[in-house]
Amino acid sequence: QMTDDLDNASLAKVTKSAIALEDVFGFDTVESLRAVNSLMDQFGITSDEAFNLIVQGAQNGLNQNDDLLDTINEYAVQFETAGYSADDMFNMLANGAESGTWSVDKLGDAVKEFNIRMSDGTANEYLEQLGVDVDKTMAQFNKGGPEAQKAIDTVMKAVMDCDDATLQYQTGVGLFGTM
Repeated sequence: QMTDDLDNASLAKVTKSAIALEDVFGFDTVESLRAVNSLMDQFGITSDEAFNLIVQGAQNGLNQNDDLLDTINEYAVQFETAGYSADDMFNMLANGAESGTWSVDKLGDAVKEFNIRMSDGTANEYLEQLGVDVDKTMAQFNKGGPEAQKAIDTVMKAVMDCDDATLQYQTGVGLFGTM
């Protein structure tokens, strides 16, 4: 039901991979298939690439709170909207986990909240406070893909370079949410 147009050989291969994830990492087979489908749909990657990313993520501690598959299912669209690839998404989650983030779900939520604030204009005030050219950054973000990534990089650099700790905190929360 989840793997629309797979031939029998491909379906057998995907099923074996999902069962292997369950055997090795304890991932629910249905949830694994949903996550693989989400990665394939959002990023245009193959099922092999999607399974490999999930395995590498699990091996690198991204499932420390049993939320890796849920994070993929819920936030892959948000990462894609922000111009990131599947590799970028997993690298960002890994960097966050390595830096002590309590849950990869919180990282996905930050990307989602940022997307919302950029789309509905509530980020504008915070961008102005950081000295970012709002019109240019919003136009770049709205192009999607690599241009959106450049806009996000500009905003992240402005937040990180802010030497007023209070302003840095306020703009960080205002742009990415309370967590």
